[in-house]
Amino acid sequence: AEDAAALYRAQGDRSGLANALYATGLNLLAFARDAPSREQKDGFARADAAFREQLAIARERGDQRGVALAMGGLGYLALCDGDGARADARLTPALRTVEALGDQRVLGWTLLNLGLAASLQGDDVRAAPWFSRALAVYRDLGDRWATGHVLKTVASLAARREWTEDAVRLFAAADAVHQAGGMPVNLAPPVDREPAATAVRSSLSDDAFAVARDAGRALPLDEAVGATLALLEAVAAGAAHGAAPSPVDAPALTTREREVLRLLAAGLSDREIAGALSISPRTVGGHVTNLLAKLGADSRTAAAAFAIRHGLA
Repeated sequence: AEDAAALYRAQGDRSGLANALYATGLNLLAFARDAPSREQKDGFARADAAFREQLAIARERGDQRGVALAMGGLGYLALCDGDGARADARLTPALRTVEALGDQRVLGWTLLNLGLAASLQGDDVRAAPWFSRALAVYRDLGDRWATGHVLKTVASLAARREWTEDAVRLFAAADAVHQAGGMPVNLAPPVDREPAATAVRSSLSDDAFAVARDAGRALPLDEAVGATLALLEAVAAGAAHGAAPSPVDAPALTTREREVLRLLAAGLSDREIAGALSISPRTVGGHVTNLLAKLGADSRTAAAAFAIRHGLA
């Protein structure tokens, strides 16, 4: 990338130079983030210079996508450096530009990094909507690697909140997606700096861990996405940080309603719930209608979020 930048610079090709500088910055970060402190500091400084020069060229050429990419690169650098506030300051203007352009792939990356910036600042409630939007973008794009990446990011969030079984299921579901596609399963910082997977493993019995892991591995991607969105809605609604959801405030539900709610929260359709419980889809529909009324929920997603928030899923 640095050789390409030198060639484009010598030729006076500003567009090519900007692209090469962006690649240079990303590669420097990839090497520097796990390097010894002195090399890391140098790598971060060189990446910062590359992104800043790219930004200047993009502004000079009126290239708004280039501006957004450069600001996103600077925001990602701040994430790698563990500075959530600085990442926020760089990513927020990038988001406005990307939204105006309608570039969905860059939008997903920007939203995900904004969520990570909020998480770095200890604000999961603010992070949750960013992760939800990023997940929806990647789902609609059919990007399985990025979708799995968001699932793992949310799994780490669940682990921090001690929602251990949810965390294990999401880690396992994401691993299954990545392994099925032959994709790498490592995570970008700051997620991989937090030993979330180890923490949840040590907090569950062997049997409980195996059940949650196997359930996650078997979960179809659409259902994993649905369950993740419901969990994020619960977080955004203010479920207490660092505490497992409590069933104390849950209304009285029959045993069958609890079974239906648990499967609904896992993202199953009425027909799939009917098959799992050996009842008719019409009967499931009646239970869902009753559940929405009892829970005061206006949608299946809201009911799923309630179930997660109150330990019913």
